[in-house]
Amino acid sequence: MHKIGRYQYSSADVRFVQSLLALDNDVAKAFAMAWPVMPDDDPLLLGRRKLSSPKIKALYQEMLERGLETVLPTAIDVIKRWLMIVEADVNEVVQHRRLSCRHCHGRNHRYQWRNADEFVAELTRVMDHNDKHDEQLTLPTDEGGYGFNDLWPPHDDCPACDGRGVPEVFIADTRFLSAQGRALYRGVKMTRNGPEVQIANKDEALINIAKALGMYLQRVELTGPNGGPLQSLNVDLPIDPKDAASTYVALMRAPVK
Repeated sequence: MHKIGRYQYSSADVRFVQSLLALDNDVAKAFAMAWPVMPDDDPLLLGRRKLSSPKIKALYQEMLERGLETVLPTAIDVIKRWLMIVEADVNEVVQHRRLSCRHCHGRNHRYQWRNADEFVAELTRVMDHNDKHDEQLTLPTDEGGYGFNDLWPPHDDCPACDGRGVPEVFIADTRFLSAQGRALYRGVKMTRNGPEVQIANKDEALINIAKALGMYLQRVELTGPNGGPLQSLNVDLPIDPKDAASTYVALMRAPVK
């Protein structure tokens, strides 16, 4: 806990307000920097609720008055966080991989069993089926041998899969992700088709870094009253402050042509 002013704050509270200042009051992103956000959460709504607290308002005002003393280190921390997302390897979280098929490494590319127990179980199943049905199934053989391991790479000369293997989507155990992997990982959403891994947007993180470093130029269009074009007045120089003020008022009140 941190005592700032007359309140006690958690590290997340402090990080939220620091990030809010560093991110130019982007409430949603600041909340996500301080607390984990689940797929169904609305970080903007949650951040606004936090910001409405008198306690958080007091902390915001306190840190705002400190100025760059507080904001600058936080901005660096935020950039480091974005950099972790950019440099993280998505394969640490989720992979699309090609596994060997049953014929890849079998003897003479025949069907390979994991062990004798698996072969006997399948042989028994087929024999029971043939005893009860007129339609007969082909009895399996163990000519391909044993020791099948689908994690082996596909065999280039396999006649069954043509060396393509068996495609599989693999989700890592997220309890053991690295710091970069945790920065990239945003949770899992359960859908009708199975789990959907939520991943941070690497392109967005890279753009944020570019903006923070002043590498990203944005075009800003200025308009006059009611969205019309800016009016220009010819001014004879030199001009004193009172005349400058009068000219400014005239400029803002000038009718749109």
